[in-house]
Parts: sequence; C-alpha cells; structure tokens
Amino acid sequence: MRCLKFAGLTFVLAVAGCSTDGASVVTPPPPPATGPFTLTVVPGADDRASAQALGWASGIPGATVVLALNDTGPGHTFTSSATGTITLAGLTPGDYRADVRRWLSPTELKQLPQDDDALGYLGTGTVRVTAGSKQDLAIPADHRRSVVISEWSFNPEVDSFGLAEYDLGGFLELYNNADTTIYLDGLVLGQAIAPQINYPTFPCDNYAPTLDPSGLWARNFERLPGRGTDYPLAPGQAVVLATDAIDHSRVVADGLDLRHADFEFKGFSDSDNPTVPNSIDIGVGPSPGGNGLQFFGIGVVAFVALPIEPTSLARRKVPGTALEWAIVPAGKLLDVLAIKSAYDTGFPECPVMVDPVFDRTPIQLFSDKPEDGARSYQRRVVAVATTGRKILQHTKTAATDFLV
Repeated sequence: MRCLKFAGLTFVLAVAGCSTDGASVVTPPPPPATGPFTLTVVPGADDRASAQALGWASGIPGATVVLALNDTGPGHTFTSSATGTITLAGLTPGDYRADVRRWLSPTELKQLPQDDDALGYLGTGTVRVTAGSKQDLAIPADHRRSVVISEWSFNPEVDSFGLAEYDLGGFLELYNNADTTIYLDGLVLGQAIAPQINYPTFPCDNYAPTLDPSGLWARNFERLPGRGTDYPLAPGQAVVLATDAIDHSRVVADGLDLRHADFEFKGFSDSDNPTVPNSIDIGVGPSPGGNGLQFFGIGVVAFVALPIEPTSLARRKVPGTALEWAIVPAGKLLDVLAIKSAYDTGFPECPVMVDPVFDRTPIQLFSDKPEDGARSYQRRVVAVATTGRKILQHTKTAATDFLV
C-alpha cells in the first residue's frame, strides 16, 4: 500500500496501512447485527378473499422467505410461522430483497370458493431490517386465470444490410392456463395508452385521467374472427398471432418463419397470408403504419379482452390532445401486460404507466440496442400439472411474471 501527499493532503490508496505519523489507518467495523426484527407475510390487498377463505387474513403461514442484503448479498432462508411471522436476529441492518413463495396444498385448494383460481402466494419486495422494528410484507396471489399472454415479441430488429429497423416480424402468443377448453372467437387484442416519459411539453399530469381502475384507454384494438366455436383452445395449448404471417428470416438474420401462425393482425396496407385467418380492426382509428397491431411506443400496455361491441364503449380525450380514446371496461379484460422501454429520452419517467389493478409493476425492456430486437418476454412456468400441462405464473406483476 502507498500513501501520496499533495498540497498538504494525504490520499489513502488502500483500506488500511499508513498515516502521516506512521500509525495504521483502522478500518471501521461493520454495522452491528440487529436485535429482534419481526416480519409478517400478509396477503396483498387484491387477494385477501383467498386468504380469508383459508383463515390467513392476519398472515400467510409456511411461506418460504429468502432475504438478500442490497439485492446482491447471500440469501438467508426463513419460514413464516402459523401466524405468518418471522422473528429475525443477527442480520446486518439494511435493505433486503425478499423473495416469497407459498404454494397451496391440494387440501387448501379445496377450501377456496369454487370461482377462486388461486394457486398460492408469491412475489418480491423490499424489507428494511432495523433493530426492534416490525414490517408487513404484502404478497400477491398467483392465479390460473384462463387466456393469458404467454409471450410478447415486438422489438424492432436490424435488417440484413444493417441500415434500418425492421418491425414487422413481431408476434404475440396466447396460452390457455385453465383446465377447460376456451374459444378464441371474438376475443379482442389491443394496445392501451402507456405514459412512461414526463415530457416538458406533455407532462405526466395530462395522463392522470387515463390511470383509471375502471378500464383501459385504447385507440388500436382488433377482434379475432369466428362465430363462437370456430377456434377452440384446449388446456395447455398456445396460439401465435403475428403482425405479418410471412417468413421474416428472408429479411432479417434473426427473423422467424411465421407463415404458420394461427392468426395475422391485418392493417390497411400490409401483406396478407391467405392461409392464416385475419383479425378485424375495430379500433377508434387505424393502426399506425397500416400493418395491424405492432405495439409501437416508448412504453407499451398490451391487453386481451372478452368480445366487446366497439360502439358501446365510452370515449374520452386526453387533456391537451384532440385524439379520442375508447374505454375498455375492466370487467372485459382477461390479461394485461405492461412493458417499460430502456430508451433514454433525457427526461424523467412518469411514476405510473397503468393502474396497478391491471399490472402492479411493468417489466423493464432489457436495452434499446438493435441486437436485442431478437429477444422476447416469456411468462414463467410455475408448475406442471399431473396431466403434464404447464401452469404459467400470473400475479399481475409483469416484472416478476415474465423473463427475457
């Protein structure tokens, strides 16, 4: 170790070793370990009914909790008591990332009401450990639901010449996460308003009316064809909906051959694969670019809804604009996925992109680099049923439900 002197100042180039008088510089000790700290794992506000049916209103018992200091340190594993509590002692004070899992047993599943499809409680959160304090950690329930978005892939790719972005090779995958066959006929897919950036000329406050738990504001949405029972989807099956159902590998190196997609989003000026059924544009205005749904924008909110009559939807204008938006009622929504862009605009972000009743925390786009255009988001598998079917995670928290 060396000590450098300049203009009467001493710079220490190591943790300990020297001072101006030859004495050692003593490294301060680490923060003392905490005394008793009590953590209680409680059900999230939206999922208290399931917990009450199980007698868990005051806390979730038997939950596995892994705590890691500053989100990077080694994990410490604990199990909550019969009342959902964990008493901790000896941990270094600080902010810990908490990963929580509590799956329901077959006996517990039978205690739920018939229309309750909860599978367990799982999620992440931050726990601030300090001596003698208490904290509740609210964890959402994981639900089976029915039709869910299982994969989203609409990131632009660079063309074979490396000159321009190619954004026609995107697709959305839907999955039947339920135990019974469903029918896709008439389902509506669309893109809702997603305020991510606080622009000086158009601040986040303008979007305040759109952060509405009663529904999503949307302009671009399309209906799947069918007369009611033409397009069945069995449990554990998936379908692919492509912007253009063509072989995109002929255009971009990482492009996919989507000629055998199950459906094709149809715009007013794009190519058409006559062997793939087209969706029907029923939105307020034509899709940008004329190629059907492509999920443009800095931030994205994609949704799947039950059949709706577009003329029955209430319409509103965002303050400061002349554009009209339709309100898709919350009761019609089957699934919602919120995605934050990594693109750096130089301006701060809006605190909320979509009301948390639809998506608690958007997933963060990995980067805005062209080479990441070949990546997608895929919903996590949480279990495999006795029939061999995959069961996908759904806590209405995209940041934890999806992986790259």
